[in-house]
Amino acid sequence: MRVMNDPPTTAAPRNGQPSTGPAARPPRRLRRRLLMLASVLLGLFLLRAPLLRGLADLLVTEDPAPHAAHLVLFDGDDRHHHAAELYRTGAVCQILLLERVPERLETFGILLPAAEVDRRKLQACGVPNHAIQVLPGETDDDWDRARLLQAWLHDHPDARLLLLCKRFGSRRLRYILGGVHGGEEARVHLRALPDRDHDETNWWQHKDGLLDFFNSFMGLAHTRLAGESPAPRADWDPDTYERSLR
Repeated sequence: MRVMNDPPTTAAPRNGQPSTGPAARPPRRLRRRLLMLASVLLGLFLLRAPLLRGLADLLVTEDPAPHAAHLVLFDGDDRHHHAAELYRTGAVCQILLLERVPERLETFGILLPAAEVDRRKLQACGVPNHAIQVLPGETDDDWDRARLLQAWLHDHPDARLLLLCKRFGSRRLRYILGGVHGGEEARVHLRALPDRDHDETNWWQHKDGLLDFFNSFMGLAHTRLAGESPAPRADWDPDTYERSLR
């Protein structure tokens, strides 16, 4: 005769205390992990300002300004007023403007060339016309502008340049200048101009600052990884476009 064994019974907890067996361990480990995660998130929140500022510092580089240098109006917020102030104080002796490839509206004569617009803004800030020089070359991007400045430095072996540029774009520009100028890079100094609404200390608090940081970070990464883009600029020709539709 087969004897049916009774299923094992679980001993009742003594004194009303919960069981400390394997079934109780996962919730305890889960609480411990959640507590650790909450601590990490709290630490990141409390240290968000120095961490985010450190990220922005990766995009910025700046050099001491030389005396009596030639100033280059590269880009940057409120650059015309900065250039005029440097000229009035005698820190720079001349302001150089870089000729750029004309946009379509400039080609049609609807808008003034970018260099002419910069010239008029400088004159409105008090810079005399004889202190402004346009370097011809019809540059298309920052690499072209760096090569144009390299040719100018070759013709002026004793001169130094002070470039006014966007603050979050200064690290990328320094990388481009180092790749183009080589040994003459030491003669080029950068003045990184902050935006009127944000800089390293508060860029995450403004929409424009977030966009500026993201675009500058992606631009720096692309330049470091891919270098100069070999694709030439393709101008839109209305006659060619019309023929392609036939």
